[in-house]
Amino acid sequence: EIEGRGTRGRSCRLLLVSWGAAVTAVTPACSSAGPMAATNAATTPLPKWKIFAVMVVQAGEALGVGVLFPFVIFMLRDFGVPEAHLGTWSGILAASFCFAQFLFAFSWGRCADHHGTKRALLWGVCGSAVTGLLFGFR
Repeated sequence: EIEGRGTRGRSCRLLLVSWGAAVTAVTPACSSAGPMAATNAATTPLPKWKIFAVMVVQAGEALGVGVLFPFVIFMLRDFGVPEAHLGTWSGILAASFCFAQFLFAFSWGRCADHHGTKRALLWGVCGSAVTGLLFGFR
């Protein structure tokens, strides 16, 4: 905040609204538009291609969970699970995938901090692709 005198002698404060280290707006608090109105906004453009790449990776991971459901019953039958227990074991198998993602999220975060986010995302996507291909073969 910076205090000073307005154009008509009134006491005004300038509010510096920041996002990270860059100042995005300088607005007089005594103006009629209010303290959140941006008069001289210097905005940083969003990295649209990077956000798109992360969205594609997230969609691929969601498909990794969803692709399991049509095959799980037949796979469990082939493994010799009795018909009466198919629902229980298919639920356990489907939940184990999500639970494993939960358990290893911290390890992937540490890997991303140490080796870089791009490299960790590429390792994860390649690992998901390889295990997805191996899932189809017995």
